[in-house]
Amino acid sequence: MNTAETRVSYGEVVTKSLVVVGNGMVGQKLLESAVASGLTDTWQIVAFGEECRPAYDRVHLSAYFDGCTEDQLRFGVPKISSPAHKQAFDLRSGVRLDDPTVRIPVYPVRAVEKTVQV
Repeated sequence: MNTAETRVSYGEVVTKSLVVVGNGMVGQKLLESAVASGLTDTWQIVAFGEECRPAYDRVHLSAYFDGCTEDQLRFGVPKISSPAHKQAFDLRSGVRLDDPTVRIPVYPVRAVEKTVQV
């Protein structure tokens, strides 16, 4: 983990950044705790993971072979948040999480070797 103060000011609040490298179960728990504690009011949080999938329950992964779906194993909704505007959007649908009448455009992406294509 690395923290660094950003040079961007959103209104009166200077936002700091928390970068989480590794989005496994522990990283996901850290992110959930950070959001629940209100850390996103003053911090921008960015998570990086090696896999192209959002964090999932690796302990119960074998249940996938018994019919459990990928969505059932996933931790939460993959989303993008704006600390400046206090908005969060579902990355799959573009729907704003607290107001389903608002949405942003989403585009299919794929990873080819070390390149992300939109």
